[in-house]
Amino acid sequence: DVVYQGAGVYVFMYRVRVAGTYLCSVRLGDGDVPGSPFETIVKPAETSEKHSSVSGLGLLCAEAGHEASFVVTSRDAHGNKRDSGGDPWDVTLTGPVSFNASVIDNNDGTYTCSYTSILCGDFYVNV
Repeated sequence: DVVYQGAGVYVFMYRVRVAGTYLCSVRLGDGDVPGSPFETIVKPAETSEKHSSVSGLGLLCAEAGHEASFVVTSRDAHGNKRDSGGDPWDVTLTGPVSFNASVIDNNDGTYTCSYTSILCGDFYVNV
């Protein structure tokens, strides 16, 4: 949308759902206004637990007494991967015993989770 504010000033609004770098061309008549196109950087929105993902072998199997790991990838509500850290992920495994996994913030929107179980059995991973 473009709205005339008066005195030669226009305001335009747009909504972008995919993070990335965009070029925005502003034209007046048949030509671009000075400086156009303008580079616009759209960053991911805040982390959405519902849209984040978890992957890695440590979700499927582990050997008692040996470290296993998997990765949490933070995403926003539009599915964009976050590009910075700081999310307070808390990971718990429950089964024959319950314990917390170690969570390392990779400062790029991913978190490495690792654990060592001392018992064999089926466990549920709660992120």
